[in-house]
Amino acid sequence: MKKKAFSLLLLPILAIVTAGVLGGLHYAQADYGSDFTVNQGGLLKYNGADANVTLPAGITSIGREAFANNPLIESVVIPNTVTAIEYGAFANCNGLQEVVVSNSVTKIDDSAFSGCTQLNQVSIGSGLEKLGNGVFSGCDSLKNITFNNNTNFCCADYALYNADQTTLYQYFAGSQNTQYDMPDSVTDIGRYAFWGCRNLEDVMVSSGLKTIPEYAFSNCNGLETVFIDTPVNSIAMKAFENCTQLMQVTIPISVGNIHENAFDGCSPDLLLICENDSTAQAYANEHNYESSNVARYQVEYIEEAAQSVVANESEDANTTENREDNANESADSNEATNPVDENNGELLGNGTIVSDRVFISLDHMNVQSGADLITNETPQTVTLEMISDYAFYRDSTLNSFDFEAQEEAVQAIGEFAFARSSLTSITIPDSVVTISYGAFYHCDSLEDVVIPDSVTHIEAYAFEHTPWLDSWRDQMTNGNSNEDFLIVGDGILLAYKGTSSDVVIPDSVKTIADGVFRDHTEISSVIIPTSVHYIGSYAFAGCAHLVDVLGDLSNVTMEQNAFDHRIP
Repeated sequence: MKKKAFSLLLLPILAIVTAGVLGGLHYAQADYGSDFTVNQGGLLKYNGADANVTLPAGITSIGREAFANNPLIESVVIPNTVTAIEYGAFANCNGLQEVVVSNSVTKIDDSAFSGCTQLNQVSIGSGLEKLGNGVFSGCDSLKNITFNNNTNFCCADYALYNADQTTLYQYFAGSQNTQYDMPDSVTDIGRYAFWGCRNLEDVMVSSGLKTIPEYAFSNCNGLETVFIDTPVNSIAMKAFENCTQLMQVTIPISVGNIHENAFDGCSPDLLLICENDSTAQAYANEHNYESSNVARYQVEYIEEAAQSVVANESEDANTTENREDNANESADSNEATNPVDENNGELLGNGTIVSDRVFISLDHMNVQSGADLITNETPQTVTLEMISDYAFYRDSTLNSFDFEAQEEAVQAIGEFAFARSSLTSITIPDSVVTISYGAFYHCDSLEDVVIPDSVTHIEAYAFEHTPWLDSWRDQMTNGNSNEDFLIVGDGILLAYKGTSSDVVIPDSVKTIADGVFRDHTEISSVIIPTSVHYIGSYAFAGCAHLVDVLGDLSNVTMEQNAFDHRIP
């Protein structure tokens, strides 16, 4: 009885408190009128039917999809109290024609005005500092944006950039141009940057770009040809999705990763212009596209631009990266890896992280013991002195190179540093630790190579298509299985030419380099010795019948895609 009496006494108190709270909310709502649902200064939803909307002063943010799919509004003025426009705030407002963004706004999130097909006038104030991805994607009538005293962004040639034009945020779908030659200053483009640009037919990608991100050219229905140049290293998920007229893409050898769905919805007649034995050729074969090193369609300005890029490649010194490190297929693949405890149980590639171990699961593959948490860091990433990327690329006058003549001891040889040059021999000094991606690629006269024990890391394609490596592969092994393994430097397994179904890796191997056992479909088991501490990208890619990986892998660092069953 006492408990029941207490409850009855509490009811009047609750009624008073509730009435006060509801009254306060009603009072706050009344300040903004019934057209606006507001909570603590944030506009949650616009409920009105006005064509021309001026937001009330006091609103501090325009919330997620607050105006989305409203067909009635034609213009909106944003007051000086607003600091943020959140995700999809005005998405698919098909009647919206004009937007004035105040000086107070510092951030516009992803897709804020996406799909506003009639939007043709946008004025942005001085305060904007952060711009999301695809903010104006699918705005078919938008050709330009006016920035009022804003030094963080600029527009040029129907495209929206940051101030120094290193980041391309959006190519305006309202442009009538059929060709676009991306400035070489561009090193990053945003997701959805070209989404729905139906008038574009021919695109040449910047020679400064490293990655073509997710959905970058998705739904460019008129796009026919794309020229991608080095040093682009990856083409991400859905990058060219539904480009139904796409007939030809030129993909350089530097591209080491193409997402399985990169060309979803494209024409089955798509031709990939690429090198033999490249990632692009393997991708074409796997997806039933045609591949060739001869272009089917010639685009005049693209040809001229490509020649100028080649002429200037020797001056291009880009930061060294492993071309196959970008295997994370999520939209946030460029972000730093998070700690182990945040990944527990999460599927990464073909491995499941449990505590501090990763267990491979691939076509019934059995791994005897787990390996350390996957990392994309190579064993040696810091160098004091290096031969720059592309330093002697296509140098037809270079027959030899004197490392001792350099002012400092060379510790790294950069990407494509000597690729396609006329080198006939090279003796690498014992100061060198890293030989980067494609460093001596297609040195067609390179017959003699000396690699010292100081070298601990050799990246993919470093010596591909050289007489030195090709002649080793052609040599008979005389029945000695150890001769099937090319081991150089400090225990680096660089190449394998055996045919056995059961592979025993020699005890002297410390590093299994990128792609060593690529496409060896005859392999069913492999024994990895305790000496191995690193397994590179795509080391066992395409080994479709590999079911047993034996050995103590507790101290092995392996790339996420080391046992990828797909042929990259």
